[in-house]
Amino acid sequence: MSETANHGPAADYKYWAFISYSHQDNLAVRGDGSGDHIPWANWLHEQLETFRVPDGYRDRPAATGEPMPERFFPAFRDEAELPTSHDLGGQIRDALRRSRFLIVIASPRSAASRYVNEEVRYFRQLGRGNRILTLIVDGEPNVRLRPKAGWTSADDCFCPALVHPLSDDGRVDKAALLPEEPIAADARVKDAEPPREMRASERDASSRHALLDFMKLKIIAGLMGVGLDELVQRDKRRAEEELRRVRREASRTEFLFARQLLDLEDYPKAYARLSKALENDPNNSAATVLGLEEIRRKANRGALRQYLHKSSVRSAVFSPDGARILTASSDHTARLWDAASGQPLAESLRHEKHVCAAVFSPDGARILTASLDNTARLWDAASGQPLAEPLRHEEGVLSAVFSPDGARILTASRDKTARLWDAASGQSLAEPFRHADHVNSAVFSPDGAWILTASYDKTARLWDAASGHPLADPFRHQYVVHSTVFSPDGARILTASGDGTARLWDAASGQSLAEPFRHDGVVRSTVFSPDGARILTASDDKTAQLWDAASGQPLAEPLRHEGGFRSAVFSPDGARILTASFDKTARLRDAASGQPVAEPYRHDAPTVNSAVFSPDGARILTASDDHTARLRDAASGQPLTEPLRHEGWVHSAVFSPDGARILTASGDGTAQLWDATSNQPLAEALRHEGGVHSAVFSPDGARILTVSEDHTARLWDAASGQLLAEDTPRFRLLLEIAGTRRLNPHGLLEPIPPAEIERLRREFDTGTEMNRLLRWWWSDPFTRIVHPSSTITIPEFVRCRIREVLDGTKDEVKASALKDARAAFPHHPLVLLCLAEQGKHGDPAWLAQHAVSRLLAEPHYLTPLASRVTDADRTHELTLGLAEDCFLGARLLIRQKRPALARQVLARALKLSPENTAYRHLLYELGS
Repeated sequence: MSETANHGPAADYKYWAFISYSHQDNLAVRGDGSGDHIPWANWLHEQLETFRVPDGYRDRPAATGEPMPERFFPAFRDEAELPTSHDLGGQIRDALRRSRFLIVIASPRSAASRYVNEEVRYFRQLGRGNRILTLIVDGEPNVRLRPKAGWTSADDCFCPALVHPLSDDGRVDKAALLPEEPIAADARVKDAEPPREMRASERDASSRHALLDFMKLKIIAGLMGVGLDELVQRDKRRAEEELRRVRREASRTEFLFARQLLDLEDYPKAYARLSKALENDPNNSAATVLGLEEIRRKANRGALRQYLHKSSVRSAVFSPDGARILTASSDHTARLWDAASGQPLAESLRHEKHVCAAVFSPDGARILTASLDNTARLWDAASGQPLAEPLRHEEGVLSAVFSPDGARILTASRDKTARLWDAASGQSLAEPFRHADHVNSAVFSPDGAWILTASYDKTARLWDAASGHPLADPFRHQYVVHSTVFSPDGARILTASGDGTARLWDAASGQSLAEPFRHDGVVRSTVFSPDGARILTASDDKTAQLWDAASGQPLAEPLRHEGGFRSAVFSPDGARILTASFDKTARLRDAASGQPVAEPYRHDAPTVNSAVFSPDGARILTASDDHTARLRDAASGQPLTEPLRHEGWVHSAVFSPDGARILTASGDGTAQLWDATSNQPLAEALRHEGGVHSAVFSPDGARILTVSEDHTARLWDAASGQLLAEDTPRFRLLLEIAGTRRLNPHGLLEPIPPAEIERLRREFDTGTEMNRLLRWWWSDPFTRIVHPSSTITIPEFVRCRIREVLDGTKDEVKASALKDARAAFPHHPLVLLCLAEQGKHGDPAWLAQHAVSRLLAEPHYLTPLASRVTDADRTHELTLGLAEDCFLGARLLIRQKRPALARQVLARALKLSPENTAYRHLLYELGS
């Protein structure tokens, strides 16, 4: 039979592809009892329908000659096995007739399926044999016809209709062979001979994931009618950009986590998180500023207490009263510690596998642990004894939380359920909350009335926490749900997905409040207006859309640019929207109507890199690749000054917190500070050896942080333009050393090997490898400068501040001076004497005596070997400094009415500096 192409008019087509497969190849556990299989048809169906054709191909025809679609949607995949007859059902025939392509999932099971063979035969009979693609997942092609070592005929993965032509009556002619095999994408694992089927448990490994991505692109290249290499390179670039976006988000998350840990004074974990934040995004200026400030401030702290397990610590939390610490570890235990002494308070709370989480009840009386041993367990926080039988799941428990009132427990598990338990008895309170895949998280609403679960099954679900009943149908998307958020008032739930939609749901009823907020591309951002009344979405489809958060209705026509969006933000008062685009413009719209408020703010280069409001909302500042930043009136859109010019692209432009200055960062290797009124530069340019990616002010406007292509970040004084500190390629390492911990590739904290730290110390001793930041870190605090770019030593700084404590007239000035001294060197004897005076220690008399003994001892830093001091003048300078410490210490002791101790340290001062008349005069006043 002739297989002349008979593709039919485009109007007859409904599906881009028909997926033909054996239903055994779509089961995780097959009929023969084998498990750990990938549901191949589900996987391929999702990959086809969610792949977004890159913008550069939209103006080309697809392989069918039709206009290229944005997505290959829909694709047909039958849900149930065909009826037990040799003929195809009418629905299947109709779907085949209306499909542009046939994709066969090739395996020994599909090769033996008469239904797969009949679907291929019928598609060929339609004259579309040149539109058949195959995805090989198991077996070997054509070993029935051409035997091959290691294979039997039963291993053949091609059904007869794939390799034999059709006879005149439309039957498969097994006496002849087709001249060419169909285009095949091979997803088998070839780490050994013969190739084998990929398992579900290994598909997330990087090499396996890359193989699946490559084979997906091979199939899609066939649908698009483009070369595979061309598509792979384009997809690679897009994947790299997506990876950068994901890493930026991960960096932001690590930074926020680090700030919380710093608030808890958990410095090892905080520094490890800051290091991870900078590993994910070296341009995270907030993390760099915080890291530099922490290194400067914490350099002189004593050794940090460590809460030790035998394996990686997965989490650590304080009790509600802050007196205890609870840790969870992969050594199968959770442990309770005294937060003051660091001593364990009870026996380890033991599981049989990794402990994923451990939390206190709201009143701190109980502890709840979740483990991969399929249980959550409740413990008495005082004794460490179990309070009830384990709360059991069928697979590992990923999280466990108390309700806000502490009366109930909610667990989420890999067994596709979340479960609600009575916290007193451990009894189940309701039927399991079921999903079709792992439950990632389960949380209570703030009032404890609802439970919200999220799952890999592309849904989020809302449940009544009292009855355990679902409050509505699942919140469904066609792809993994990226995020779920409550509105500011908690009345609505907003979900966003990779399917190109955001959706708004009523949190009370679970009902959708509107049609999905649809875009034709991935939704990149969603924000509520400051008052929570509106939602703004921005998408890859070159539009932003404003929606009414109450009704879910669009408030205006889409906000369009001719290029993709760089950003979309509300003004501080929520009245206007400012967007920046790749189309050479930034645009200002009325947030109520969506209408333009002014003409587009145009630049001469294709990309407007940023557009921001001034703090008062009255001005707009844009930065562009045309080497300029431009300041405009937000009301009229008119320029307020001449452009602020650089010799390279301007990557960013920002206002100072008070709006009086502008800071620009450029590819010409400089950042520049400008007067926002006169347009004049305020200081010399802040220079790097490479392009400056970004420049930002500190929250108080006193400092500037720049990040550059020269692999450094630098901290500057905003008034003088002087360099304060510098990040180097080893800055991340320094953060980890400061905290004694680093995050391993699995995201768990692990100690830095002592040998590695010792190696770095040896490099410091030789003086050739270490940069100045690490040199400064390991130098002696009694001789070290305040920070690497300073000329003032820490002892000099402390003396200056203690003089303010002694001679200041205002209490707030004296308190601030002591705070600065304590932050610079918390164990300095003068600082200890101040703390003894204020009663900041349980035994002030002992603390004063300890400080005096430190002043009277022969200081190690006057020993040349220890301090590397070989200069006689420097030794004399250090000697006079110690004498001044003794004099100031005597004055503090006199204020504390400790004359005997004061006389001892004054005598030491006079011994070190016999000619000092001030010392003699004070000793005379003491009566000696």
